[in-house]
Amino acid sequence: MNHQPLPTIASVVESISKGSEPEITSPSKREQPRVSAPTAMSMVKLLLYHARCLWPAAQLSIAHSFASFLVHTLTEKDATPKHILRLNRLRANYFNACLWLLSIPSKHSPFVSASIQQRAQFELLKAMAAHRPVLPVNRRGYQAVVAVQLSHKKTAAEKLSASYKAASWPPWKEEKLGIDSQRGNEGMRSRAMQVMSQMKEAGYSHTVWEEVASILAGWDTDGSPTIQTRSLTSSPDKLSTSAKSRPNDPAIWVARIRATRTVREAWACFLSYQDQGLPPCMRIYHAMAQKLVFRRHAIERNFDRVSLSLPGDGLEVFPEPSSARDVIYVRSEPPSLDDLLKQMLSQGIRPSGRFLALLLGSCTSFRSGLDYLSCSTLSTKQVRALCTLWPDRYDPDAMNTIRTLPHYLFLAFIQFLCKFSKFDSLYIAGYNLRMADLFPVVMQDAHVSSTKTTLFSYGHVLGENDQIHHPRALAHAVQLLRTLKPRYTSAWLPLLRALASPRVTVQDRKMRRDVQRFLAWYEVVEVIGWMRKIDVEPGMDGLLILCNAFSHAVAAGIRDPSAAEEGLHTVRGALRRNGVLSVSVPRTFEEMVHEGLRLLKAHFDRLVLPVPQLSTDVDGNDDRDAVTGSSVPPMFQVPAPAVLHGFVRALGTAEDYDGLLNLLQWMSRFAPVLKERADELTNGERMMRRTLVAVRVFLEGSWENEVLMRKAAGGPDAERQEVPVDQDSRPTFSDPYVEEAYKIIESTEGWGPWPTDEEVRQYLSWHPFAEE
Repeated sequence: MNHQPLPTIASVVESISKGSEPEITSPSKREQPRVSAPTAMSMVKLLLYHARCLWPAAQLSIAHSFASFLVHTLTEKDATPKHILRLNRLRANYFNACLWLLSIPSKHSPFVSASIQQRAQFELLKAMAAHRPVLPVNRRGYQAVVAVQLSHKKTAAEKLSASYKAASWPPWKEEKLGIDSQRGNEGMRSRAMQVMSQMKEAGYSHTVWEEVASILAGWDTDGSPTIQTRSLTSSPDKLSTSAKSRPNDPAIWVARIRATRTVREAWACFLSYQDQGLPPCMRIYHAMAQKLVFRRHAIERNFDRVSLSLPGDGLEVFPEPSSARDVIYVRSEPPSLDDLLKQMLSQGIRPSGRFLALLLGSCTSFRSGLDYLSCSTLSTKQVRALCTLWPDRYDPDAMNTIRTLPHYLFLAFIQFLCKFSKFDSLYIAGYNLRMADLFPVVMQDAHVSSTKTTLFSYGHVLGENDQIHHPRALAHAVQLLRTLKPRYTSAWLPLLRALASPRVTVQDRKMRRDVQRFLAWYEVVEVIGWMRKIDVEPGMDGLLILCNAFSHAVAAGIRDPSAAEEGLHTVRGALRRNGVLSVSVPRTFEEMVHEGLRLLKAHFDRLVLPVPQLSTDVDGNDDRDAVTGSSVPPMFQVPAPAVLHGFVRALGTAEDYDGLLNLLQWMSRFAPVLKERADELTNGERMMRRTLVAVRVFLEGSWENEVLMRKAAGGPDAERQEVPVDQDSRPTFSDPYVEEAYKIIESTEGWGPWPTDEEVRQYLSWHPFAEE
């Protein structure tokens, strides 16, 4: 690649495959750049777009290459001072344009990618500062840096500052100890606020966008504190009006509602908007509805007790202060979500767009989801297209109507359907459940009914029971996705999660729960195959779902070999009857485990390329070692600790001890990269430790003793036998696998020590292997 100012896509791929970094060298005196500046800018736009979609870590290498091109290659011999001035202006414009491109959120895990985008922006800013003369940052460049800082996790100083905030509102700094008064205001002004201060010093006045960013960064427009809230910002073009001319822009009030900790604080902001006589606005209602929805989610997930998050770290809404004196006064109590919606409808505003998507994705009953669709701004034709269940092929006109809907709205409708994938309420109510409704992928029936119907037509069965849903809801989601074939992963993930779960958890004479696990596994595998055929990558989320479905199926087969035999027999029978499944179904449980492991390892390797590891010999080509020392990102996607934990459980349940050791060696080799990924998550360190504990549990066979003990004792509530405790500080192992794992964990920086017996006991109590 000598004398090539900007890497081509082919050369980048080639250099990656060789484990080397594409180098940018200055051209010789006689040689002119092979690409013009506009062409290079177009290439960078394209490369960054694909990086955001496929390989977020590559943004850093792209930024480095482009900076080198602008500084070292984009030069001309014997240029006049006037021409040099024009060239520097061109450089500054391209640098600032690239800064903005690096602020656009990545397609997958945008908050996790924020640290990569920050480092990439710093590469450009350092090059601009080192240039002579210094290249200035313009308004768009400053806004780009602010946007990345808002999406980045809090620094240590910002976390400390957040912990000093009073429980009352506004959350001024509260000195809890005498020494706190000597700490000063470090961290009180977040990095985003510091950048905006520099922006103001550079002569740029605030637009509405900066006011919104300031509120989310921790300070309101009147100088009072808010809650620093991690956020993805909207485009500045939509909020480019001068802040002085629109002090009550709805976007500013939306930010105020978002930058709160509790429902009452958000409700106080909502009432303040109304008290000023400002017109009703759906965006304000949407922001308030988010607080109500995510407070409910926090309660359902026991967030208040188990989370290590600070206010503003995520969407979760915190409980009200324990002291009555700190609870903010509001003239009326916060409403329920449905009451808030009724108030909005009474003011002539109907839910649409992302507000409707929020309602559909978070509805608590099937009937409420249908009600949200009915009161929305969707046309009758659109609602009918979404809710009609066709007897055979889905109507092309209806499908074209659905294609006109925004992707996020179609995703929300799929989430709504998949939320009701359990059939316990219908089973208890005496409804005659059809296998084609329970398992619409494996047991699919080409002729479900002779006439078309709608989700609304089941009202006589729904009655007043909010727990009952349409029996074909899950099958409808399957048919919509299979017919429309959306090319974005997020639309498929809700279906995969629903298919991986048991459909009937109560005692069912028709099909035992362990048997269901095998049908669920093959349904997930089949849908993954559909996705691959249209080039949709399931990603790390899909791998985790695969691992969980596989683990449950294997554990079920170990608990009850007859369940494995019955499950495989059922799937083979369905394959003979309908002949539409693309999966191959083995005759024995052992073959099913072998094929499943091969599938999981191939999926993992495909995601972490360009460094394939688990599907090849762990002692293979040493060329991979060069990658870890290269600035080229070592993986396409870095697995989160939860994904690694799921993979460990899948390998361990299948007793693939060679696979477990290979995975552990791979994790040790890339421990720094995996730690960076874990550090982006609030519970990342805890989950990584849990993954290492799981390695010991499976290699020692503790989980097998757990399954056998519970089965012999008659259920999951049986008393567990104590795991023998080895008091030797330097243990010896009779099993070479355990000994090798011990050496790897003890020698990897940041991993040690070897998991204790107490951690093993706690793990077995957290993750029981017998069915609950």
